[in-house]
Amino acid sequence: MGGWKDLEEERLTQLNYAVGIIVAAKVAVRCEAHGTPIRNPDVDEKEAYKVGNAKLSRGEFKGIFTSSRQMTDAVKDALDDQIYESCGLCDKMLED
Repeated sequence: MGGWKDLEEERLTQLNYAVGIIVAAKVAVRCEAHGTPIRNPDVDEKEAYKVGNAKLSRGEFKGIFTSSRQMTDAVKDALDDQIYESCGLCDKMLED
């Protein structure tokens, strides 16, 4: 069972790095109050892949991503599942 847990932890680490790539590329910004990554509609998603590949080429992801494909897959998954249209916590506070 330890093998699955290790793989899950590795994947979560990769997704966290992918969110960092997305924010560095300005494809998303973090909510100032809560840190939630929010999609920036003014920047094309392709910028995240460019930034990620540049950082990977410079060796910034040693031990995190073993290939460009692994990094781009993580960025795609993060864009789909970790980047939001708005901050849910702020939205909830505004509703109350």
